Amino acid sequence: MTLQVYTCRIARNMLILACCLTVAACAGPQDSESTYERRIIKSRVAKDLQFFDPETTILRPKEVAEFTGLRYFPVDSTHRYIVPFERIERPATVLISKQKSNPVPYQHIGYVAIPGPDTTISLSVFFSDEMESGSGWIPFTDATSNIETYGGGRYLDIELRDDGHAVVDFNQATNPYCVYNAYDFNCAIPPASNRLTFRMPVGEKKPLLLDG
Repeated sequence: MTLQVYTCRIARNMLILACCLTVAACAGPQDSESTYERRIIKSRVAKDLQFFDPETTILRPKEVAEFTGLRYFPVDSTHRYIVPFERIERPATVLISKQKSNPVPYQHIGYVAIPGPDTTISLSVFFSDEMESGSGWIPFTDATSNIETYGGGRYLDIELRDDGHAVVDFNQATNPYCVYNAYDFNCAIPPASNRLTFRMPVGEKKPLLLDG
Protein backbone atom coordinates (compact mmCIF):
# COMPACT_ATOMS: atom_id res chain seq x y z
CA MET A 1 0.00 0.00 0.00
CA THR A 2 1.41 3.38 -1.03
CA LEU A 3 1.61 6.26 1.40
CA GLN A 4 -0.96 8.19 -0.66
CA VAL A 5 -3.51 5.35 -0.55
CA TYR A 6 -2.90 4.84 3.16
CA THR A 7 -3.35 8.57 3.85
CA CYS A 8 -6.58 8.66 1.85
CA ARG A 9 -7.95 5.65 3.71
CA ILE A 10 -7.19 7.18 7.09
CA ALA A 11 -8.74 10.49 6.03
CA ARG A 12 -11.89 8.72 4.81
CA ASN A 13 -12.22 6.73 8.01
CA MET A 14 -11.68 9.80 10.18
CA LEU A 15 -14.42 11.62 8.24
CA ILE A 16 -16.82 8.70 8.78
CA LEU A 17 -16.06 8.66 12.48
CA ALA A 18 -16.56 12.42 12.75
CA CYS A 19 -19.94 12.12 11.05
CA CYS A 20 -20.98 9.32 13.41
CA LEU A 21 -19.99 11.42 16.39
CA THR A 22 -21.98 14.38 15.04
CA VAL A 23 -25.07 12.23 14.54
CA ALA A 24 -24.69 10.76 18.03
CA ALA A 25 -24.49 14.26 19.49
CA CYS A 26 -27.37 15.82 17.56
CA ALA A 27 -29.95 13.16 16.74
CA GLY A 28 -33.08 12.47 18.70
CA PRO A 29 -34.81 14.13 21.62
CA GLN A 30 -32.86 15.08 24.70
CA ASP A 31 -34.28 12.34 26.94
CA SER A 32 -32.39 9.90 29.13
CA GLU A 33 -32.64 7.08 26.57
CA SER A 34 -31.12 9.10 23.72
CA THR A 35 -28.49 10.55 26.05
CA TYR A 36 -27.50 7.03 27.08
CA GLU A 37 -27.25 5.90 23.45
CA ARG A 38 -25.15 8.91 22.48
CA ARG A 39 -22.80 8.23 25.38
CA ILE A 40 -22.27 4.62 24.24
CA ILE A 41 -21.74 5.65 20.61
CA LYS A 42 -19.31 8.38 21.66
CA SER A 43 -17.22 5.84 23.59
CA ARG A 44 -17.17 3.57 20.53
CA VAL A 45 -16.01 6.36 18.26
CA ALA A 46 -13.27 7.20 20.76
CA LYS A 47 -12.10 3.58 20.75
CA ASP A 48 -12.00 3.55 16.95
CA LEU A 49 -9.88 6.69 17.01
CA GLN A 50 -7.56 5.01 19.50
CA PHE A 51 -7.16 2.05 17.12
CA PHE A 52 -6.52 4.35 14.13
CA ASP A 53 -3.85 6.41 15.87
CA PRO A 54 -0.35 4.88 15.49
CA GLU A 55 0.59 6.41 18.85
CA THR A 56 -2.19 4.66 20.81
CA THR A 57 -3.22 1.65 18.75
CA ILE A 58 -2.81 -1.92 19.95
CA LEU A 59 -2.74 -3.10 16.34
CA ARG A 60 0.39 -4.08 14.47
CA PRO A 61 1.35 -1.81 11.53
CA LYS A 62 -0.21 -4.04 8.86
CA GLU A 63 -3.53 -4.19 10.72
CA VAL A 64 -3.55 -0.41 11.30
CA ALA A 65 -3.33 0.12 7.54
CA GLU A 66 -6.29 -2.22 6.96
CA PHE A 67 -8.41 -1.18 9.94
CA THR A 68 -11.91 0.09 9.06
CA GLY A 69 -13.48 0.31 12.51
CA LEU A 70 -14.79 -2.01 15.20
CA ARG A 71 -18.15 -3.76 14.89
CA TYR A 72 -20.99 -3.64 17.40
CA PHE A 73 -24.54 -4.76 17.98
CA PRO A 74 -27.08 -1.89 18.17
CA VAL A 75 -27.27 -0.18 21.55
CA ASP A 76 -30.03 -1.71 23.69
CA SER A 77 -30.53 -0.30 27.17
CA THR A 78 -32.59 -3.33 28.25
CA HIS A 79 -29.27 -5.12 28.68
CA ARG A 80 -28.04 -2.56 31.20
CA TYR A 81 -28.78 -3.70 34.74
CA ILE A 82 -28.43 -2.07 38.15
CA VAL A 83 -28.42 -5.02 40.53
CA PRO A 84 -27.31 -5.81 44.07
CA PHE A 85 -23.65 -6.72 44.37
CA GLU A 86 -23.15 -9.77 46.58
CA ARG A 87 -19.70 -9.10 47.99
CA ILE A 88 -17.64 -11.98 49.33
CA GLU A 89 -16.57 -11.10 52.88
CA ARG A 90 -13.13 -12.61 52.38
CA PRO A 91 -12.28 -12.50 48.66
CA ALA A 92 -10.64 -15.66 47.42
CA THR A 93 -7.64 -15.72 45.11
CA VAL A 94 -8.46 -17.87 42.08
CA LEU A 95 -6.46 -18.85 39.03
CA ILE A 96 -7.93 -17.95 35.65
CA SER A 97 -6.59 -19.78 32.63
CA LYS A 98 -4.78 -17.92 29.86
CA GLN A 99 -4.53 -18.96 26.23
CA LYS A 100 -0.74 -18.94 25.97
CA SER A 101 0.63 -19.22 29.48
CA ASN A 102 0.03 -20.53 32.95
CA PRO A 103 -3.11 -19.39 34.83
CA VAL A 104 -2.90 -16.02 36.56
CA PRO A 105 -4.35 -14.99 39.95
CA TYR A 106 -7.40 -12.79 40.32
CA GLN A 107 -9.46 -11.93 43.37
CA HIS A 108 -12.97 -13.35 43.28
CA ILE A 109 -14.77 -10.50 45.04
CA GLY A 110 -18.45 -11.34 44.60
CA TYR A 111 -21.45 -12.06 42.41
CA VAL A 112 -24.12 -10.26 40.44
CA ALA A 113 -27.40 -11.79 39.30
CA ILE A 114 -28.87 -10.75 35.93
CA PRO A 115 -32.18 -11.72 34.31
CA GLY A 116 -32.13 -14.77 32.05
CA PRO A 117 -34.88 -16.16 29.80
CA ASP A 118 -36.26 -18.35 32.59
CA THR A 119 -34.53 -17.32 35.80
CA THR A 120 -31.81 -15.07 37.16
CA ILE A 121 -28.23 -15.99 36.38
CA SER A 122 -25.36 -15.49 38.84
CA LEU A 123 -22.05 -14.26 37.43
CA SER A 124 -18.70 -14.19 39.20
CA VAL A 125 -17.01 -10.81 39.55
CA PHE A 126 -13.22 -10.52 39.71
CA PHE A 127 -10.65 -7.87 40.58
CA SER A 128 -6.93 -7.41 40.05
CA ASP A 129 -4.40 -4.84 41.24
CA GLU A 130 -4.36 -3.33 37.73
CA MET A 131 -8.01 -2.27 38.02
CA GLU A 132 -9.40 0.91 39.54
CA SER A 133 -11.01 0.81 42.96
CA GLY A 134 -14.79 0.55 42.76
CA SER A 135 -14.75 -1.58 39.65
CA GLY A 136 -15.11 -5.26 38.84
CA TRP A 137 -14.50 -7.52 35.87
CA ILE A 138 -16.71 -10.19 34.31
CA PRO A 139 -15.20 -12.38 31.57
CA PHE A 140 -18.03 -14.30 29.93
CA THR A 141 -19.28 -16.29 26.96
CA ASP A 142 -22.82 -16.54 25.66
CA ALA A 143 -24.78 -18.09 22.81
CA THR A 144 -23.37 -15.54 20.34
CA SER A 145 -19.80 -16.75 21.03
CA ASN A 146 -18.05 -18.20 17.98
CA ILE A 147 -20.95 -17.05 15.78
CA GLU A 148 -21.47 -13.30 16.04
CA THR A 149 -18.84 -12.67 18.70
CA TYR A 150 -15.36 -13.96 19.48
CA GLY A 151 -15.41 -17.65 20.41
CA GLY A 152 -13.14 -17.13 23.39
CA GLY A 153 -15.61 -14.81 25.06
CA ARG A 154 -15.82 -11.13 25.89
CA TYR A 155 -14.89 -8.94 28.84
CA LEU A 156 -17.10 -6.57 30.80
CA ASP A 157 -15.94 -3.96 33.30
CA ILE A 158 -18.63 -3.06 35.81
CA GLU A 159 -19.12 -0.21 38.28
CA LEU A 160 -19.47 -1.11 41.97
CA ARG A 161 -21.46 1.67 43.61
CA ASP A 162 -21.28 2.81 47.21
CA ASP A 163 -24.93 1.87 47.75
CA GLY A 164 -24.15 -1.84 47.37
CA HIS A 165 -25.33 -2.12 43.78
CA ALA A 166 -23.44 -2.79 40.56
CA VAL A 167 -23.97 -1.28 37.11
CA VAL A 168 -23.74 -4.22 34.68
CA ASP A 169 -23.98 -2.83 31.15
CA PHE A 170 -23.46 -5.45 28.44
CA ASN A 171 -23.54 -2.74 25.77
CA GLN A 172 -19.97 -2.12 26.94
CA ALA A 173 -18.83 -5.73 26.51
CA THR A 174 -15.56 -5.81 24.56
CA ASN A 175 -13.31 -8.29 22.85
CA PRO A 176 -10.04 -9.14 24.59
CA TYR A 177 -7.11 -7.40 22.95
CA CYS A 178 -5.61 -10.68 21.75
CA VAL A 179 -8.40 -10.82 19.16
CA TYR A 180 -6.72 -7.88 17.42
CA ASN A 181 -3.10 -8.60 18.29
CA ALA A 182 -2.28 -12.15 19.34
CA TYR A 183 1.45 -11.35 19.24
CA ASP A 184 1.45 -8.85 22.09
CA PHE A 185 -1.62 -9.87 24.12
CA ASN A 186 -2.70 -13.04 25.90
CA CYS A 187 -6.39 -13.71 26.56
CA ALA A 188 -7.85 -14.83 29.86
CA ILE A 189 -10.45 -17.56 29.39
CA PRO A 190 -13.86 -17.03 31.02
CA PRO A 191 -14.49 -19.52 33.83
CA ALA A 192 -17.31 -22.06 33.65
CA SER A 193 -19.38 -20.02 36.11
CA ASN A 194 -19.65 -17.18 33.57
CA ARG A 195 -20.80 -19.14 30.52
CA LEU A 196 -24.28 -17.94 29.58
CA THR A 197 -26.48 -20.36 27.65
CA PHE A 198 -28.53 -17.57 26.02
CA ARG A 199 -27.66 -14.79 23.59
CA MET A 200 -26.34 -11.44 24.80
CA PRO A 201 -26.76 -9.52 21.50
CA VAL A 202 -25.14 -6.25 22.57
CA GLY A 203 -21.59 -4.97 22.81
CA GLU A 204 -18.67 -5.67 20.54
CA LYS A 205 -18.93 -8.19 17.70
CA LYS A 206 -16.05 -10.24 16.37
CA PRO A 207 -13.92 -8.37 13.82
CA LEU A 208 -14.12 -8.99 10.10
CA LEU A 209 -10.79 -10.81 10.15
CA LEU A 210 -12.44 -13.66 12.11
CA ASP A 211 -15.45 -14.02 9.78
CA GLY A 212 -15.76 -16.81 7.26
